[in-house]
Amino acid sequence: RSIALTAATGDAFLGSNSSATTISIQGENVGFSDLLSSGGITLNATSGDLVGTGPGDLTAGNAIDLDATGSIAFGLLSTTRAITADAGGNISFTSAVGESVRFNAGGDISGGDIDASNDTLTSNVAVLNAGGSVTSGTINAVDGIDITGGGDVVVDALIGGFTDILTTGAVDIGSADILRLEAQGSSISLGTANITSN
Repeated sequence: RSIALTAATGDAFLGSNSSATTISIQGENVGFSDLLSSGGITLNATSGDLVGTGPGDLTAGNAIDLDATGSIAFGLLSTTRAITADAGGNISFTSAVGESVRFNAGGDISGGDIDASNDTLTSNVAVLNAGGSVTSGTINAVDGIDITGGGDVVVDALIGGFTDILTTGAVDIGSADILRLEAQGSSISLGTANITSN
C-alpha cells in the first residue's frame, strides 16, 4: 500500500490519504494535505517549495524527511522516529514531535512547539540551523538543543539537556529548565532559569 509520485518536470500534489505503508513524493514543487503512513514519509521539491495545506499534517510510523530548494511549510509533524527538514528558503510549521528533530533553513525557521522527549536509546535532540531568525514555542529535547541563526532567536521555553545557542542577533528565551545553557548573541534575555547541571 505504498504511494510513490514522481514528477520529472512538473509539480506533484497528494491530498489526504487514509493509510499507506510508505509515502514518497518528488516534483519541482510539492503540495500535500494531511498524510498518514505506517512507515516513512519522504517529500522532495527539486526546484521550488514544499507546502502543506488544510492544515498539512504529516503522521508517520517511521522517519519523516522533507527537502526543498525553496521553502517548506507544514502543520503538525508526528512520528516516533527522526524528523529532518532541509530548505533553501524558510521553514514554517505548527509543531513537530519525533525521536529527534533537525531543521536546516537558508532563511528563517518559525513555528510552534518541538518535542523530542520520548527518551529512546538514540539521540533525542532538537537541532535548528537557520540563515535568518529562529522563532519557536517550547522546545523539549532530552539529549540536547542546538540553535544556530543569522538573526534573532526567540523561544518561549527550553526543556531538556545541554543547550547551545549561537546567533548574530538578539536571543530572547522565556524560560529554561535544562542541564546547561550557553548562549551568544547581540543581546540576551532569559526570563527564568532552572539549570540542573554544571
